[in-house]
Amino acid sequence: MTWNQPKTNWQPDEIVTAADMNEIGQNLNTLRDASLYIQNIDRGSDYTTNSTVFVNVDPAADPTINPLAAAFNSSGKPLLVSLAGSITNSNLADTAVYFDLSVDGGSVGGSDGILRVTARAGEARNASFVYWLNLPAGPHTVFLRWRVASGTATLWAGAGTSGADVHPQFAVRELT
Repeated sequence: MTWNQPKTNWQPDEIVTAADMNEIGQNLNTLRDASLYIQNIDRGSDYTTNSTVFVNVDPAADPTINPLAAAFNSSGKPLLVSLAGSITNSNLADTAVYFDLSVDGGSVGGSDGILRVTARAGEARNASFVYWLNLPAGPHTVFLRWRVASGTATLWAGAGTSGADVHPQFAVRELT
């Protein structure tokens, strides 16, 4: 479905026709059918990495079972990708944790990704972003990836960790 610019110059005595109603209905269907993926993470274990090169946060390669990935058909409209989560690192000093997106197998942010968070042992740090993507129409996959400068990073994932049973959210939304 495609969005049609709605009529905005209505006159007080003008009658709404069947064609007008069909156009309004098509616009409502376009809004309803927009690609949307929202995952509230509630896992049996938290995510961890000690990799110094970007890896998928969730190791599942299939985006239909990976809660930190999305597979969808885009109409070519802008995409909004977001993460809201909390992390820590095993190092006692502030240590960088980097996040990136892989879109159709390619890195969005390059060697340092799209987000850098400093984290240390015993402290929760906010790891959140909102990122816009412009992709052509067609099928696409988006994976959340991360790496550390050193140490082991943890993204809490609702695993019942004492004092850190938080649930991150990952979302991909095509805007109309």
